[in-house]
Amino acid sequence: MDLERLYEVFLWPRKPDNPVAKNRFDIATKVFTYLLQNHSFLKDIMSTTKLKILDVASATGLGGVALCRSLLLTKNGMRLTLHVNDIRSSELALVEEWMRDAGISSSAVNHHAVIGDAKELHQLIENERQSIDIALFWGFSAVHFDPWQLSQLYASVATLLTDDGVFIVEEIDRLSGFFESGYKDFLVEGQLNDETQVISLSNGFDILRGMYKRTFYLLPGFRRVGDFEFRPWDLSAVAAMGYLFFSEVDMVFRKKHGISGAAPIILFKSPRRRLLPEDIAGGLEQVKQKD
Repeated sequence: MDLERLYEVFLWPRKPDNPVAKNRFDIATKVFTYLLQNHSFLKDIMSTTKLKILDVASATGLGGVALCRSLLLTKNGMRLTLHVNDIRSSELALVEEWMRDAGISSSAVNHHAVIGDAKELHQLIENERQSIDIALFWGFSAVHFDPWQLSQLYASVATLLTDDGVFIVEEIDRLSGFFESGYKDFLVEGQLNDETQVISLSNGFDILRGMYKRTFYLLPGFRRVGDFEFRPWDLSAVAAMGYLFFSEVDMVFRKKHGISGAAPIILFKSPRRRLLPEDIAGGLEQVKQKD
């Protein structure tokens, strides 16, 4: 399913003039400020004033812009380069709106759109290998990636980070909620407008990829929107897989910083680079060929 079409009906707040989206931005800024001031993984990075940041699967760039704002507020004289990546060019077009709303000038942050698959970032910005200081995977984006794809994403990011580079992942534990609430064949997803409701129906499970599929419809009229595949990741799996690609890992929960509305954060540091993206790219294809 086309993600742009999905998010048209999924009601995910995207712009700075939306109070829900703005609140998420403010929470992200507070979380980043806490991490920059308190977490040991970021101590070395904060000793310099020139940093390169990569926002992976960034959508509108909310996370990347929030990190830039936190860096500029935390330390004077910062000069930042921000790469914002997404497969949807329409989302990346909103990055400038977030920059303006945050009061960030182009002289302080030089930002670049990187349109394409997050698993291929090592090819999309090959000239930045081992030069990115902080990479983000912000906004609960792991749901879009099956295990084969997520491992490739980790490997790709690891090739781009410096030796002391940090990868910051915002995620929620979907698996616990998945079992506690029960998987439902029929779900009311939300209200698109006064007259139109969004629903979804279960449409199978891909055992080779570990992905569930749902088909979305608009009511009244039962108008089909398309299919959406998702992976209900749990935090321990996201952290454990990342530890294969980075030599240090930590998890930060709300009870640590007390910021209301903040989601769990997983931090990785010091890429191992023993498994390169090209080493693991063909795993699923091998399985399919032998099936």
